[in-house]
Amino acid sequence: MASRAALPEPALLGTVAVGGVLGSLGRWGVGLALPHGAGDFPWATFVVNVTGAFAMGLLVQLGVLYVGATFLVGTIAVAAGMLGGRRVWPGP
Repeated sequence: MASRAALPEPALLGTVAVGGVLGSLGRWGVGLALPHGAGDFPWATFVVNVTGAFAMGLLVQLGVLYVGATFLVGTIAVAAGMLGGRRVWPGP
């Protein structure tokens, strides 16, 4: 009989969800602060993607250097939730 994959803990799912909400709200705020019209360069998208990519790279590097259970939960919340929501949500 094949074993079933372990389900994530509710607290971990909640942490990612809260991170996603915060990231999406941040993206929305950047979109409002840096609006663009048709034919203009989308500075809000550029800023969010460049800073988000840098932050994810930095977070992974810190995760490689400092591994611990508390850091793991924080990494998941920030990388998957906040930075993921920030970089993926389309914004205004």
